[in-house]
Order: sequence, then structure tokens, then C-alpha cells
Amino acid sequence: RPYRDYIAWLKQQDLARAESYWRKRLAGLEAPTPIGGSRSRARGAGEIGNAEYQSRLPVASTQALRAFAREHDLTVNTVAQAAWAVLLSASSGEEDVVYGAALSGRPPSLADVSRIPGMFINTLPVRVRVDPHVPVRLLLRRLQEQLVELREYEYSPLAHVHGWSQVPRSDRLFDVVVTFQNFPIDRTLIEKAARNGLDIEPVLSQEQSTAPMTVFLTLEETFAVRFVYDPSRVEAHTI
Repeated sequence: RPYRDYIAWLKQQDLARAESYWRKRLAGLEAPTPIGGSRSRARGAGEIGNAEYQSRLPVASTQALRAFAREHDLTVNTVAQAAWAVLLSASSGEEDVVYGAALSGRPPSLADVSRIPGMFINTLPVRVRVDPHVPVRLLLRRLQEQLVELREYEYSPLAHVHGWSQVPRSDRLFDVVVTFQNFPIDRTLIEKAARNGLDIEPVLSQEQSTAPMTVFLTLEETFAVRFVYDPSRVEAHTI
């Protein structure tokens, strides 16, 4: 399907309804949640791009994570984002935290949307209240409900959402972007390609974000967390 079908779908969406949702969701939020250990300095000579750090759970821990999510009717994405919200709360000292979540942006209401090539990804704020008196199961349930509800408004332009909040335009709406990656890889296709003499090697890419930090969560045989951050804004020991 041509990409213009998606553009036509976008023009049909109710921005007034989205505005009402976001004004309510972001009411009282006046600044982005700071990253503990953040700093601001000029880049050194020859210092370009971002720095990275990756950590990976053992297989047994990954299996336990999957089992916990299934037991409580949650997605692994919800559990991981909740853990991030708790960590962000602890490092910032704030109970009311906000971060950006990268969304696929492909609306299920648009028929055959998976057959449309092009960019759909959108990044929108997720706001979590980490109350130490609220049981973790309730925190998880509330977050999952918010993430499901967010899918209804993932067409919202981020610039509009920022304008509907009380965060000044001179500030970012959030300092951290969280991306959950769950790409199914068909190993039989790789094996078939190898039999036909085609080698498939890892693709290396470099990504640059305006956010001080991007957290990539990847679920495969093991669960991996990769931090991509601006070293002039976040210290390595904080990562």
C-alpha cells in the first residue's frame, strides 16, 4: 500500500480528543525528570557522537522475567518500563517521573498497515507516579493500562503534545527515550540463505538523538539493555 494512505489516515484523526487526553495526562508537569549524575560541559577535542554501554541478563533470569510477566498478564515491555521508572525515580529523587517511549506508530485500524513501507515511529511521553506505598503489582497494572491507552493516541505530534503541557518550549519534555525492541528472527531463513551461499552478517549503525539518553530494551534468548548517551551530558559512572 502507498504511504499516502497513512497520511490520509493521519488527517482523519481527532486532534481535539488527543489534546484533551494529553492535557489531563500531563497536568502539573512543569519540567523533565532529571537524570541522576547528569552534567553539562563542552565536548572535548575529537569527542563526537554518543557513548554506549550494554548489559545482558543471563538466560535463567530472562526466563524468569518472561514467566513473571505471563503469571501477572503483563508484557515484558511493561515490566521493563516499570523497572526503569522506579530506577529513574530513585536516581532523580522524584516520585513523579516522565520519559519518552518510542512507539511503532502503525495503527491496527488501518487495513494492511504492515504492507506500507515508510517511517511510522513516534516518541511520546509516559508519566509514572512511583509511590513507595503502592504495591508493585498495582504499579505494573496501572502502567500497562497507560501503555495500552497510549496506543489510541500514538498519532499525536510530539510538538503538539509538548505545547499541551506546562513544560516550557525551551526545555525538553523528557530527557530519556525508552525503546523496546522485540524483532522475531526466523532462524530457518538464515540457515536457508547459508545453504544458498548467502552470508548474513550483523549490520552496524550509529544513531544520534537529541535526548541525553536512549535506553534500548531487546528481548531475544536473553534480555539486553543498551544505553546510548551523550557523554557531555551524562557521566559514564552514572550509566
